[in-house]
Amino acid sequence: MRPHIILWIILLIAASPAFCKDIAYVFSEGSEHPADNANLTDYNGKDMVSFATAAGPKGSSVSQGNHKTVDSIKEEINAKLNMGNQVVRDEGLRLTGRRSGAQRIDQICSIYDDLVGNWTYISDWRGSEIFQYSNYTLEMGKTVGSLGKGDCDDFAILMASLIDAIGGTPRVILAYGPEGGHAYAEVYLGKKGSQDKDLSRILEWLRSEYQVKDIYCHTDPKSGDIWLNLDWWKDSNGATHPGGPFFQASAQIPIPIREDINKTSLTPIENSPPCVLFNYTPLKPEVGETIIFDASSSVDSDGQIVNYEWSFGEGSSAQGRTKAVCPFIYAENGRFFVNLTLTDDGGDKSLKTQEINIAEPLPEVFFNYSPTAPKAGEAVTFDASQSKDKRGQIIEYEWDFGDGYSGKGVSIKHQYLDTGTYKVTCDVKNDRGMDNISAINLAISPKEPKSEKSTPEKNAMTIVSVNASVGDLMIVPENVSVNATRPLANTAIDNEESKKSRKTQAIIIAEPRPEAVIRYNPTSPKIGEAVTFDASQSKDKRGQIIGYEWDFGDGYSGKGASIRHSFLGSGDYDVRLTITNDRGIKNTSNKIVIIRQDESSNEIETWPAETAFGPYNGEKILMLGSGGTAPTGAVPSSGYDATVTIRSTQYTGYDVTVDGNYIGTDGKGQDPLDGVFTFKVSGNQQHLIKANHPYNWKWWQYLYNAGETYTYDF
Repeated sequence: MRPHIILWIILLIAASPAFCKDIAYVFSEGSEHPADNANLTDYNGKDMVSFATAAGPKGSSVSQGNHKTVDSIKEEINAKLNMGNQVVRDEGLRLTGRRSGAQRIDQICSIYDDLVGNWTYISDWRGSEIFQYSNYTLEMGKTVGSLGKGDCDDFAILMASLIDAIGGTPRVILAYGPEGGHAYAEVYLGKKGSQDKDLSRILEWLRSEYQVKDIYCHTDPKSGDIWLNLDWWKDSNGATHPGGPFFQASAQIPIPIREDINKTSLTPIENSPPCVLFNYTPLKPEVGETIIFDASSSVDSDGQIVNYEWSFGEGSSAQGRTKAVCPFIYAENGRFFVNLTLTDDGGDKSLKTQEINIAEPLPEVFFNYSPTAPKAGEAVTFDASQSKDKRGQIIEYEWDFGDGYSGKGVSIKHQYLDTGTYKVTCDVKNDRGMDNISAINLAISPKEPKSEKSTPEKNAMTIVSVNASVGDLMIVPENVSVNATRPLANTAIDNEESKKSRKTQAIIIAEPRPEAVIRYNPTSPKIGEAVTFDASQSKDKRGQIIGYEWDFGDGYSGKGASIRHSFLGSGDYDVRLTITNDRGIKNTSNKIVIIRQDESSNEIETWPAETAFGPYNGEKILMLGSGGTAPTGAVPSSGYDATVTIRSTQYTGYDVTVDGNYIGTDGKGQDPLDGVFTFKVSGNQQHLIKANHPYNWKWWQYLYNAGETYTYDF
């Protein structure tokens, strides 16, 4: 559509000079400012409008004396809208589609877009200005497969008619400028001030929908009314969307439509809440590690996000317009729920929650070994001192050498007896109970073979003693001196003439054994106490010790230069150590380790049941767990058939207690001279028995089996 028409519209102000009524404004994001040459002209209804015939777009106009008042034009245009026409109403309903709501901005824009895209432009009669009825314009358009057919004023009248048909408030603007006359429609948006929120959302939606920065409107400075430009004209600077630039004119006359009906404001599209999307890195975060929470992929389809509010689940939070990406560090491990609440420019909020697991960092395991190419039988030193922990200390180092041996310590030595590849594992534990493992494959190569003939040390000599007779011949190895117990005058060594009469004897040179040394700590161990056995002081004269085997005398055994063991019962245990050197020679040493009950222990369970006595076959019977006093003559249950005897030829008058319950004193019902005290306890249960005397005392704690007899000397 051209910005000029064949008939120019000239406003003749008869009474007084024109002055500004509505001001043209440009609404940009966050600002607004006046537009040039687009303000509406205040007018009087009696003002005359002259329609003149032009020779063409660039020719001079020739007045035909076609004059009309503004009021008559207003009346004619309102009539040509054809309000109530069913064809117009049906087309308005069709063009709005499924867009539901009262006078919504997207309904108006849908009519505009379809009309612009399906308009056939045709000029009026030469020398005449004709305003077509809206339904006629629609019918003519259908003849050529378009929505409408006519010139710019017909376009404006049909646009206004369709807006009015769906409840909006339109008006038509007649403009006159340097490039000729023009007509276009506007739609009422609302009143500035009281409807700022809705107006702001409408303008923001228009900028977003049509991907433009500026929206052009007319604003009445007195009433605050805002009208949206719905012009359309093909030009590089022309209007191509709702709210496009104004036609530049020296005079612009607004023609109200049905001004006896109250104006209805448009409503914004129902605000869609923002869509919350966020993730975090790293995916397996640890305590003390910086975590990046990223919500930059969140979107608001009809506006923009104005606030990001984070809650990290342990009491901390952060918020702000710029917090789409937010770093955070957790001080403790555990599972936390992270909440992100988004707020858009329409005031709607959306929430999303994600669970995050913050792990306790594991200690880092680093170890090396030397020599780097170990051989069988060679001592290998393993060192894990470079291991570290981010938040504390490493307190344990456990080694598995892959050959059945293990050990502890930050640095440790180990010998491999055979060649092969062994998986060496180091397990470290920190002071918070977290452990981590590292492993390597260690290749053990064969040891270098010994030379068949070795060079003896200078002046080295082995001295042996023999008892040889005259005439005996000894074959003496090199560097061996013979100490004879009697003269050897006739030996081959001393007498060359006796070489024909010889005797040969073999001398056995023994391989020295390694020396096994046992040390243990503590030196007076108690039942259940961990005892450290140490064989590191063992030694070998000619090589290295490569094997340590322990027999603890209680059915348990172990391996290693240093080992820990606990004895479960008191007694004297024969602990034996067998060591093996790198030439396969073994030796054994032993020590008697005495294990005693810890008399200060407070971990002994006392029997909580009541104690009662009843005669049974003339004996004092201890009734435990009966829950009360046993009746006279009561026969004990089968569980109370373990017999305990405490005897002493040294003391009489001593007290006896079982599980803290007083039994009696020797001599009461017993022979006071033999110092013997016999009683029964419940079988298949553990009891604590004490014999107390001012000068001595002993105690026992065992599991007493039913049907058995136990005797203790005191």
